[in-house]
This record gives sequence, C-alpha cells and structure tokens, in this order.
Amino acid sequence: LEIDADYFVISHDAQGITRDEIPGLVQRNQANFKKFKVQILELLKQPLTREDLVAKITLSNNIELNLLECHVLQTTVSAFITYLADDQKLISYEFAGGRLYYQTV
Repeated sequence: LEIDADYFVISHDAQGITRDEIPGLVQRNQANFKKFKVQILELLKQPLTREDLVAKITLSNNIELNLLECHVLQTTVSAFITYLADDQKLISYEFAGGRLYYQTV
C-alpha cells in the first residue's frame, strides 16, 4: 500500500503524523495486535464476557481509561472477538444466564 502525502491525520491523534512516522506507527500497531491477540486467547481459556475481558486487559496492562477510552477499548475488543471467532475460528461463544461468554476452542 502506498499513499503519496506529506502528512496523515489519524482520527485519534490531534496533531497528525508525517510520512516518515508511518513505518514506526505501523510496526507498533502490528506488535500491539500480536500482543493482544496472544493475551486475549490466553484469557479466554476460561469463559469470559466482553466486559470481563476488557477488565482483565486493563488491569493486567495497567491501563487507566476515561469514559471515551473505555468505549473505544470495548469496541476494539469486540473487533478482536469477531476476528478470532469468525475469521480464525479460535474462539466460540455461548449464552448463559442472559450473558454472552467467549472461550477458546
């Protein structure tokens, strides 16, 4: 993928980034993706709800969230769950007691 631009505006970055900063950002994002994929699969060795998963991720990574960041993280975890369940077939889900639980297959 090649995009010819001097600056890029990232939706969650107020300042934007330069073309030279893109490769480092991509590498950090790829590393974070791998880290959290491994962590989520490890956590889901036991059945957890999305909210349980968000709580364990924030606590184990010492992440402090405001309300907006909490919603963003919940959305991100939902996207991971969809990817791992639908695309990778690595987790399953079950409804129990009015809650939706996820677990590794």
